[in-house]
Amino acid sequence: MDEQGTYYDWILGQTTGLLAERGDDRAVALLIDVRSMSLHNTDEVVGTRKIFDTFLTGDDGPLIETFYRREAVLDVPDHLIPAFTEEVCERIAATLSYIAERNGEENVAYVRPRPALPEVDEDWRKTYAARQARARPSNQARRESAVTTHPAEDGLTFGSAEELRAYRALKRLQSRFPEHDTIAIAPLPAIACALATPGAPTSW
Repeated sequence: MDEQGTYYDWILGQTTGLLAERGDDRAVALLIDVRSMSLHNTDEVVGTRKIFDTFLTGDDGPLIETFYRREAVLDVPDHLIPAFTEEVCERIAATLSYIAERNGEENVAYVRPRPALPEVDEDWRKTYAARQARARPSNQARRESAVTTHPAEDGLTFGSAEELRAYRALKRLQSRFPEHDTIAIAPLPAIACALATPGAPTSW
């Protein structure tokens, strides 16, 4: 973090501290996760002044300096953006404006969150490719069903003929139960809840 970034982080820390003293736990919890802060001019003009310096302007008359209302831009993790509601930002801005002015930064009136840039290294392609590979579902059960010659019935695949015979025996047993008493049957990774009517399981 450069010198200016460290200075702004100091202002952010004092803002967080004052909000904590005031009991605004929600704002404090959000500001703790802010990665960095910067100050930017808005389009709102708050005033001007004339600078009479012939060294700077020559014979062109006084130099006009314009002052703008400013906003504090907070870099935060993307998933936290919705938590920075208008109400929360207004509360943070009111305290930050006071702290900033005490530190010589005037006209800070607004707070705006934005998604922080992800931290990556030179191997970012490998990092994200490995993460995608871990997150991708294998669909192993469906693949096995596509290539196997194992017996199937009622949309379920069985590991052997013996499993199929056991399944049919359980369906016959189920037919003797009351309508709302069911048997859960789970061949391989699938599961079926056999209803009172044999041959009509509900599977998922």
